[in-house]
Amino acid sequence: MRTLRETGRVVKKAAKWKLLLPLPAQEWFLMSDKKERMRAFAATFSDSGRWDPRYWGYFITFNQGRYFEAHDVLEDLWLECRKQRLDTFYKALIQLAGVFVHLQKQRLRPARALMDLSQGYLHTHGTMVEGLSLGPVHALLDQWRVRIAGLESLDFHQYPPPRLPLPEQGVDV
Repeated sequence: MRTLRETGRVVKKAAKWKLLLPLPAQEWFLMSDKKERMRAFAATFSDSGRWDPRYWGYFITFNQGRYFEAHDVLEDLWLECRKQRLDTFYKALIQLAGVFVHLQKQRLRPARALMDLSQGYLHTHGTMVEGLSLGPVHALLDQWRVRIAGLESLDFHQYPPPRLPLPEQGVDV
């Protein structure tokens, strides 16, 4: 069991995540691995309806501007679904969150690369997948690609935060 007196690395890692879960700090430090933390985090999305809470949680955290958390919570689901039908769809959404992590940190070159990768994967899925209309997602990527074209730096916060539509509950895929 982990305690509050562990190495600086563990404390630093835990500090990065402490805002994610509605748990006391002591319980947070007892969680042993990322998978366990992501499952506990996803469980807080009780309004996910028919969707896996990790999928639903991705959109909630993304729309709150918590792109790193969005990336990690969906990554947990993606790791279970690799080499399956939704592998590249989840990968595209993870990369999309990564775009905005990089933009927040003024890393325009990796953001551009992830935009291209994300959109490339999304193009293989048509116009609707897992209740998500992909048109607005493509439009978001295109909008930000234009915004950063030719720039070497960007004041990310001068623009309205990017938002994704929520997956529709009644849509079959």
